[in-house]
Amino acid sequence: MTIPSGIKAVRVTGRFRRPDGTPYKGTITFQAPALIELVLALTVISGKATAQLDDNGEFSVLLVATDNPGMNPTGWVYTATLLLDDGTTRSWPVAFSAADTEVDVTKFMPADPAQLNYVPVKGDRGDRGASILSGTGKPAAAVGADGDFWMDLSTSDRLLYGPKNGGVWPAAGVALGGASGGLLDALNTTVTTQGQALSAHTSGTDPHGDRAWAATQFAPRAVFTPTDLLSTPTFFIAHRGGGMEDDEHTLSAYRSAAAVPGIRAIEVSVNVTADGVPVCLHDTTLDRTTNAVGAVGDWTFQALRHRVRTNGRSLLGVGRSDQELVTLREVLDELGGKVLIFLEAKTPAAASVVQQMITTHYPWLMPSLVWKAHYKAGTFAWARARNITCWAYVDATSTDAELDAMPTAPDWWGVPHTMTDARISQVVARGRPVICWEVHRRSDVTRLTALGVRGMMCAQPKYVMRTGPLGAPGAVADWATMVKAPGDMGSVVYSPPRALHFDEDGSGGVRIDTLGGAVLIGSRSLTSYPANGYRIDFEMKYAATPPSLEHAGIAFGKLADDPYAFGTKNPSGGYHLAVRGSGEVQLLTHPAGDPAGTKIGSMTTPAPAAGAWMRFQIDLTPTQVTVRRLDGTATEFSVADTSYRGGYVHLTNGSITNLTTQPHWRNLALPPL
Repeated sequence: MTIPSGIKAVRVTGRFRRPDGTPYKGTITFQAPALIELVLALTVISGKATAQLDDNGEFSVLLVATDNPGMNPTGWVYTATLLLDDGTTRSWPVAFSAADTEVDVTKFMPADPAQLNYVPVKGDRGDRGASILSGTGKPAAAVGADGDFWMDLSTSDRLLYGPKNGGVWPAAGVALGGASGGLLDALNTTVTTQGQALSAHTSGTDPHGDRAWAATQFAPRAVFTPTDLLSTPTFFIAHRGGGMEDDEHTLSAYRSAAAVPGIRAIEVSVNVTADGVPVCLHDTTLDRTTNAVGAVGDWTFQALRHRVRTNGRSLLGVGRSDQELVTLREVLDELGGKVLIFLEAKTPAAASVVQQMITTHYPWLMPSLVWKAHYKAGTFAWARARNITCWAYVDATSTDAELDAMPTAPDWWGVPHTMTDARISQVVARGRPVICWEVHRRSDVTRLTALGVRGMMCAQPKYVMRTGPLGAPGAVADWATMVKAPGDMGSVVYSPPRALHFDEDGSGGVRIDTLGGAVLIGSRSLTSYPANGYRIDFEMKYAATPPSLEHAGIAFGKLADDPYAFGTKNPSGGYHLAVRGSGEVQLLTHPAGDPAGTKIGSMTTPAPAAGAWMRFQIDLTPTQVTVRRLDGTATEFSVADTSYRGGYVHLTNGSITNLTTQPHWRNLALPPL
């Protein structure tokens, strides 16, 4: 390029050759910023200068110096771009000073990070240093310099003289070894002794005496194992982290379950996102348990973390807060080793990712894991090779032949709650510990224990493991929180339509949104009968007045917490209080297995008014049952019946045929008398 007069320029050169000396072909370009104004020379420059490498791989180009006076802008640089015929492309910033009339750009171009670059640096000559010289006989006085050693090779012991000091060699040498022993033998003895001591130290179980302290301060370790879990005749595992008490498979659920006294194991299910992150979720899709839809594997983890939340409010109460999905690593980092983790990968892709994660990052956790999978899954070999306990769950209809077909019997069997008692007994008879899933009721624990089942995988561990109601005796149900309490459940669990639903009008009321529905209020039910009996106090209203013969109310007095349904054969007996659309209040008995029930008392009261709360009391004394309606003019009747004195209470929609008239309840309490 031609440089106008008055502008300082620099000749830029360079040569590019391969390691074998042959020249490269290609170009080098120097790109300036968009416009450079040289005010003093009344000139504006722009664009770029490109030089072709010649047959020797060399180039030469004249460029405007970057420090010309009076430039606008100042402090600018060229962008040098080298393009070689082997495909190499490199760019770097470069500036040229007018003080340098010619510059070889290859002298200061940055090193190629993809190549090894060696730069020779010449420095001052260093000290000679000591040397070990050798020969026959004693060293001559003129041989060597101070600091040198001399080895006499004429003897079998190899005499070593030195170091030379002040120009004088020692008068005698030191025998290095041989038949007479010597320095090397002594050195070898010392090295051997020190090596043995080092080996004993490094292989010791606690060489510094502080292993126990360090284990509690630093590295994580497994502290709870399958053997520990089996140390009790009956043990409990939080199903889905306690999915009927907290949003299932969330960190909130896992934490809450791990805090329950007596719960030392949780179930963790895993799926994998589109970008390979293992997240805790039971289903392979988001539809059932979150506010989103679609396969987990179609979402990136960041999209899940920031856009997806659980929808547990439909099952557990509108007062709950939505939860974010949690990664497997977050769960293992917080709870690994503190509780036994029943770990299940829900897809083959998830199994591969989870197994790699455990092997690479959590080998210390293997003693605190149980590998959970369907008995026909092909993932047990990985777990067995690492001595991880294996739990194989079966189907309700799985045959002995199918179970026998497993290559190796699992450590523990899993049976569903839908399996018949007879078949459960047959699986128990196979001689391995058996765990049943999912367990929601105390009556289930009693039945399964009698069949020989050891483990209870509970969706409501806080309720199942308690022996009494929540809170102080006679405390009013805390329905104003609009959060489901442990033990409050419909006849079909994990079913939002059959769950207890909370009125959002501030009244503290609850309802059941299915015809014929009933909900156990296990949180307030009594597990033992007080000496003087107890009272059931509650309020009830109808959204609209039902037909005169239709009714709703409560079932009570049941000895067990099995599901209740009006007009069906119930496993255990109790009473039913029916409040009809006509205002008649009836007390019926429902013996176990009797679908109809028998009326044993009644009274006539004013017909329910739409939306108006009615208040009732029922006293179960040792000798009779007394029923009162206390809104308006108080009325009551008593029946000398002692058939049922259990403490379990259910709300029931009874015979209501249209939800426009559905009943609501509030202020339920069961104080002892």
